[in-house]
Amino acid sequence: PREHHALEAAAAGELVADKLPSTPSRLERRGLSGRVLSGAFAGHSVAGRAGAARGVACALTSAVAGNRIRAAASSPLAAFAEDWLAISLATLGASGRAG
Repeated sequence: PREHHALEAAAAGELVADKLPSTPSRLERRGLSGRVLSGAFAGHSVAGRAGAARGVACALTSAVAGNRIRAAASSPLAAFAEDWLAISLATLGASGRAG
């Protein structure tokens, strides 16, 4: 469906933009609020109100965990590990097995 293409394009854009040096910290208000809103929207589109709550929880969890991963390992591989974590949490949240 058309909505899936828009979500895939947004996810691909985020993967690229996240690696740019000008991208703010994911824990600052601007970075975190965008993640929470997109998590809620994506979760709701997949699984309704309960999915929105899981999407927010996964967005917050991956933001904090990703920040810690990057702080602990200042390597390009840390960014890919963080992406893997975020995608895994999103998949888990969408499956309904989280929480």
